[in-house]
Amino acid sequence: MANEQLRDVLELALINEPEAVTMDLLDKMFKVPFRERYRRLDLPSLLSGGAQGPALRSVITALNILEKYGKNLLSPNRPKFWRSVKFNNPVFKTTVDAVEGGRHVLSLYGYTHSLPDGLSFPDSVAEPDTTEVAAVTADVLILHRELNLLISNSHPHQDEAAQELLGAKLPQAYCLSRLNGPEEADCETRQPLDRTVKANTVWPIVYILI
Repeated sequence: MANEQLRDVLELALINEPEAVTMDLLDKMFKVPFRERYRRLDLPSLLSGGAQGPALRSVITALNILEKYGKNLLSPNRPKFWRSVKFNNPVFKTTVDAVEGGRHVLSLYGYTHSLPDGLSFPDSVAEPDTTEVAAVTADVLILHRELNLLISNSHPHQDEAAQELLGAKLPQAYCLSRLNGPEEADCETRQPLDRTVKANTVWPIVYILI
């Protein structure tokens, strides 16, 4: 199977066999060329905060919620109020609406009609376009997975992915991984971090960013 076809497999699985959408399948998407891997999302808008820690965390949290919106629309048992999204919903306000481009993703799902207090599907649309929703949801799933791997320094193509998605490597202070249990390790050397306090020592910036 050509790598480009892997992306089609993911979209079809989201529609017909959602239980087949596993981490292993998502990890196979990294073999797909970047331009084919992401077919719908406006990545520059969503990732406008670049490699800065707090902004990246906000995007990851928003993607988690956007993923649920997409899967709900693809489910044969959609939630009762699937047709609209309310801006005053506390979860929406603190996640999707907290990042640039969040509402645009909802419009890609089909929420294109503006309400005084939210977005909805147009009255003329009886059902979500499952093909389009699956394409957008696939983008969201892949990006969510890639960013989670990047911030844990476990992406199989760490530097390349950071450059493609963020335009730069993740700051060393933000990119921490774990060794044994709670012990923190330097991202590049994988050596335990020395937390010993010495006289006249300036605290590592990691304590500020996390």
